[in-house]
Amino acid sequence: MGSFMLTSRASLLRVVSVVASCLVATCVGATSASAQEKRVASSDWSVGFGNGSASEEYERPDTTSPPPKPEKPSRRFGLGMLAGAGFDSAQAFIPLAISIGSLEAQIFMPHDFSIDLSSSLNGTIFYAATGRAYFTQDAFMNFNLGKGIARAILGPGLGFTVDHFEGHTTGSFRVPAEIGLELLTKRQQFGFKIVTRPWLEVPIGRAADTAPVSGGAVLLLGASGYFVK
Repeated sequence: MGSFMLTSRASLLRVVSVVASCLVATCVGATSASAQEKRVASSDWSVGFGNGSASEEYERPDTTSPPPKPEKPSRRFGLGMLAGAGFDSAQAFIPLAISIGSLEAQIFMPHDFSIDLSSSLNGTIFYAATGRAYFTQDAFMNFNLGKGIARAILGPGLGFTVDHFEGHTTGSFRVPAEIGLELLTKRQQFGFKIVTRPWLEVPIGRAADTAPVSGGAVLLLGASGYFVK
């Protein structure tokens, strides 16, 4: 009986020992697999983001922006002169209109639109020669069509005249327009113009009793200089 008990204890110890060995082997294997997975993940992260030589899947996007484009020149204000000739139906004998010169000023707005102011010098010269004061002022809304060095001059206008001679003052209301072409330099600091300006003229005051509605047109050549931003 005592011998049987010793044999049973020995067998039980061997079973316990085998089970313990299996458990230890299982734990060690699991620990090794977990460590291997961590090493692989760490290696992938290092390759993807550490040295910049990873596959395109982990490559960082390029956030650098292109250099800004140079700002285009923009006209702000202009001064110039035009001169030319045409016809005027208000002239009784020879319907000839001569523009000895007109001072031109331009004030620019957004989208390159401009208000063009035209003041004739004819009245100043007539006054110096005959004592007759004659003044003409026109204003145009110019659309300045185009984007390159060639610009179309196109726009309606309004104007008036004042005529003072021998103590009498008369005047007229004008409805002009301008159509033409301007060639600009590269920086838009200077421009050459060829413009035609037709008009209708309605007399006011005493002139309305003797002169009907008249009209005419002139072809003008000139140039302007511009202040550019």
